[in-house]
Amino acid sequence: MGVVSDWMASRVVEEWPSLEGRAHVIGNGADHLPVLPRRPADPGFALHVGHVEPRKGLETLVRSLGDPRGPARVVLAGRAVARELDRLRGIAVELGAADRLEHVTPEDDEALAKLFAAARVAVFPSRLEGCGIGPLEALRAGCPTAVSDIPAHREVAGPGAARFEVGDVDGLLDAVDRALA
Repeated sequence: MGVVSDWMASRVVEEWPSLEGRAHVIGNGADHLPVLPRRPADPGFALHVGHVEPRKGLETLVRSLGDPRGPARVVLAGRAVARELDRLRGIAVELGAADRLEHVTPEDDEALAKLFAAARVAVFPSRLEGCGIGPLEALRAGCPTAVSDIPAHREVAGPGAARFEVGDVDGLLDAVDRALA
C-alpha cells in the first residue's frame, strides 16, 4: 500500500495494525512546476497555496495582518471549501485589513509558479497534513518558507525549516523572519 509520508504510514498502521510492513512511502513530487526566477513583489506578500479550509489553520496567517510586523498582503491561492473564505474575510474586516487579503485560484502550473516567484514568503500554518505538497513546491521554487510544526511539515521541510507552533501568530511572524534571513 502506498502512502505519501512516513507520518501517514504510521497513522495507517495505527488504525489498521494488519498493514504493518505493508504501508510504503511513495512521496509526492513537485517537479511539475516550472522554477521561475525570484522577483518578489514590492512591498511583498505572504502566499499560502492549498485549499482554503479549516484544517489549513489560515486564521493564524490572516490574524498576522493585524500585527505591525505582519505582511503587507496575504494571498490565498487555492479552492475555497464551504464558507471558510467568508469566515477569514470577516476576520480581516475586524482587523481593518480586508483590502490586504486576496484569494486567487491559479489556472495552471505556470500561474502557480509565477505566484511562488513573486511571493516574499510562503506560509503554511496547517493543523493537519498528510504530506505537505505546498511547502515542497515552495521550497523547490526557491521561495522562503515558514511552516507549522506538524509531522508532515517536519518531514517535508527538513530539520532546518522555519517552523512555528500551530495557531501562534507571534511564532508565525518569527518564523517568517527566520525564513527571510
